[in-house]
Amino acid sequence: MEDSLRKGLEADGKGREEAGKQGIRTPGRDTSEWLQQLTGPQMWAYSEKKRKFARQTHKPTHIMKRIYNYIVAAVAAIGLCACSGDDAPTFKPVLPTRGGAPVKAVSNRGSVDQSYDWRFTYKNERLTQANGTVRAAADSYDKAITMTANLNYGTNQVKVTTSNGSDTQLSLNSSGYIVEMRVNRNVYTFSYGFEGRITKWKKTVYEETIGVGPSYVTTGDIDYSGGNISTITYTETGNAPIVLHFTPAVEPNANGVLPAAVTKELGLMGYEYLFYAGLFGAATQNLVKSVAYEFPNEQLNYTLNFSYSFRNDGNLDLCSYYSQNGQPASVNYDY
Repeated sequence: MEDSLRKGLEADGKGREEAGKQGIRTPGRDTSEWLQQLTGPQMWAYSEKKRKFARQTHKPTHIMKRIYNYIVAAVAAIGLCACSGDDAPTFKPVLPTRGGAPVKAVSNRGSVDQSYDWRFTYKNERLTQANGTVRAAADSYDKAITMTANLNYGTNQVKVTTSNGSDTQLSLNSSGYIVEMRVNRNVYTFSYGFEGRITKWKKTVYEETIGVGPSYVTTGDIDYSGGNISTITYTETGNAPIVLHFTPAVEPNANGVLPAAVTKELGLMGYEYLFYAGLFGAATQNLVKSVAYEFPNEQLNYTLNFSYSFRNDGNLDLCSYYSQNGQPASVNYDY
């Protein structure tokens, strides 16, 4: 159709004049622009016999097919864009297990320092809910606080909502590990080594008050040897550093558990569930045999020694030790 129009228009000036009478723009410098007008909703054809333009009475099959194909392609492209958003892979952290089953419950018993009991729910190999209970040696404080956290995974982030209403915001690095965590006004930052284990952390806690209140800073520097913690240098505001010296056990850390009794010095107390969700990096390669606390005043020094028992399937069942006051304590694990 376009060839006949072009031929007719260029061959006959009267055709141009007739086209003008019928309200059709004739070609000037840009014939293609005029052809687009003719091949749009108003379809016209030039008759060499009648030497005039008239509306087409036949179906412009090849043009309609072309238009149809354009529409189909456009709809398909829109569908692909929509699907690519809907089908984008949901973020899936790597759980800290090292060949064993993921931990579903952590329970502290005996004379324990402040710690947390946890029960975890997993779905599609992601930790989606954690129920925590505070444990303490003082009966008035033991089990006095409980909390539920729900984890919702996006394409490259995790949203945490808690039953206590805390505003928790997580910032992840390219490996999917938390580098900054904001809980209300408090700020936690974390750094990782090349093996994906926490090497440095800092916690800044603001006192609840009207306006700007004082802040308290706690830091930890963690060194490793052979995939296991060798030392933690722990410092609180206004206090001299405390150094924890670790001796690894021969037993591998197949279930990826945190060392007992030291989550405060690891910067994770109250947020252990995020470690078990795979958001705080890799676990140590072995379990811990002992932790020796070195204070500026050496008279305060003490050592915790740990022993372990395992289930028939090889998963860790119990970690036993004597607390600082010499009383027995333990941590039980369930799967």
